[in-house]
Amino acid sequence: MIVPTLLPNILPFNSSRGLARRGLSSIVDDFFSGMDVEPWREMETKLAAFTPRINVADEPSALKVTAELPGMAQEDIQLSIRGGYLTLRGVKKDEREEVEGKNYRHTERLYGEFERVIPLQAEVDSDKVEAVMKNGVLTITLPKIISESERERKISIKAR
Repeated sequence: MIVPTLLPNILPFNSSRGLARRGLSSIVDDFFSGMDVEPWREMETKLAAFTPRINVADEPSALKVTAELPGMAQEDIQLSIRGGYLTLRGVKKDEREEVEGKNYRHTERLYGEFERVIPLQAEVDSDKVEAVMKNGVLTITLPKIISESERERKISIKAR
């Protein structure tokens, strides 16, 4: 690990005294002592849960939202539009087998309930929204409502 070996060189103390000798964990403990860390724990819990990554593309005629939902079934996902927001919620279920005597030595895959609320920066026709799931990627197409004043209209020029 690089941090402990570089720490004595970064801090203005030699290795026989001060912060470098006490170690990184005690420095962190000292820094947070007396602070209310409960809000941080709540944030840590939320960050540790599954949250799909999204992209929002603003195209001339539609907004396109793509969400990475690997290993999820369509029936575990709900979409809704209300008040200028698209809400994507669902549950990614734990796929690990519960087998007697089988212990996981390491696991990084995340599971759990999630909700993403995406502000729509344009008025959309909610009756024409389409959602397609392919290879773990959900693509939502939200056609824009283009008002008459925003439409481009060619104007002919007459000769006199």
